[in-house]
Amino acid sequence: MPIRSRIKKKMKNILGFNTNPPKQEPASEIVPPSPPPPQNTTKPTPPPKDESPKEDISPKRSKEESKEESKEESQKKISEDKIQRHLLRTKKGLLKLLQKEGGTTDLAALHTHSETRFLIGHQKFSMLMEELVAAEFILYDWDNQEATITPKGINFITE
Repeated sequence: MPIRSRIKKKMKNILGFNTNPPKQEPASEIVPPSPPPPQNTTKPTPPPKDESPKEDISPKRSKEESKEESKEESQKKISEDKIQRHLLRTKKGLLKLLQKEGGTTDLAALHTHSETRFLIGHQKFSMLMEELVAAEFILYDWDNQEATITPKGINFITE
């Protein structure tokens, strides 16, 4: 009998809609648990050692797989080169902006220019500014928060 029918019958019996007394299912016979299997006190013998030389089971790379790996490496190298070229263009763009503004401008103007023109976000902009200061292309005044282009920076633009 499906479970839905059994539930319906039980509910009818509980609510008193069924005039027939419920049938009691025969109680199942209780079976005592079986005793645990006897424990073996002898130690199992280890398998014999195979003294044959070990074979190299490392997967062999096919020519196609090695070509794919070299393609991936070359693509990574190309993308790294693209990033470096973009950063170089950005540095030159920031230095050109400094030169256009008369040699000195505030940090906010440089940040806005790098963000809108070169899509360089805050963290990368900070790294670029540190590189420009380290290479002595610009001088940064911490009190006024202004960057000033140096003659070395002007020479870098013209290269």
